[in-house]
Amino acid sequence: MALQANLPPTYLYELFWNSRGTGSKSFPGLIGELCKKHKLDFLAILETRTGGEKARRIAKRLGFTNFEIVDAQGYSGGIWVLWNDDSWKFEILGTHDQFVHVCLDIRTQRTFFIAVYAHPNPIKQRVVWRALLDISNTVTGPWCIGGDFNATLHMHDRHSFSRTGSCVDRDFSEWVSNMNLLDMGCKGPFFTWRRNGCESRLDRILVNSDFMLTYLNASVVHLPFLKSDHHPLWLRLNSEEARPNHREVPFRFVASWTLHENFESFVRDSWNVETNWLENMA
Repeated sequence: MALQANLPPTYLYELFWNSRGTGSKSFPGLIGELCKKHKLDFLAILETRTGGEKARRIAKRLGFTNFEIVDAQGYSGGIWVLWNDDSWKFEILGTHDQFVHVCLDIRTQRTFFIAVYAHPNPIKQRVVWRALLDISNTVTGPWCIGGDFNATLHMHDRHSFSRTGSCVDRDFSEWVSNMNLLDMGCKGPFFTWRRNGCESRLDRILVNSDFMLTYLNASVVHLPFLKSDHHPLWLRLNSEEARPNHREVPFRFVASWTLHENFESFVRDSWNVETNWLENMA
């Protein structure tokens, strides 16, 4: 495991959003405004609630050159991923009722993305957790999984006036641990879903350590509510703060670094260099 990062020079913008339907007349205009304001290169729309020819007819009106559709089951679920080939080389690696697996080539760097809409039923969720775990064994390099997981990781991810209180979704928590995934965190409102006095962080972006090391300036912003009761998640692989004329770089630390056989000597030698430099300046 190398103790240095490889940062491709790119400013890719992606959006993951549970829209709770795509059939309204205003929907194409709304997507157009999102794309214009946030310069979207890739869009994942979740819980589309449409399928067949109707879904494809709507998707063609959203302004992207390419798209992949997972049809809704009746009036439930559905995933669309849309992108422009003139900017980036995307490849669909596989689809499932609850996710779409995508590969992106940035120069010599292959990065993998999965757009997820996990079924609210915990039994059906376990199917997708197992499927993604199997995929993880075949993928090497930066990996990002984003969308609506319909599950929470921590007690503070839920807020409700219910007397029964909140609990952690253990299957989801164990899956995240087994996959060695890290939460990207967020800017903006913490809770991503709200209804009838209840709030939860159901939507999030999870990545592996390779992703964190490759895209050091990546950030996630929770955009304001639109027509849905879910906040859109705006992923910037290089945030505005990472522009070449900006000197400030956020500090990132991955716990697995401490397992590297040369970690202690690397830190000690680096610290000594800094200390000697300060002494010589005194």
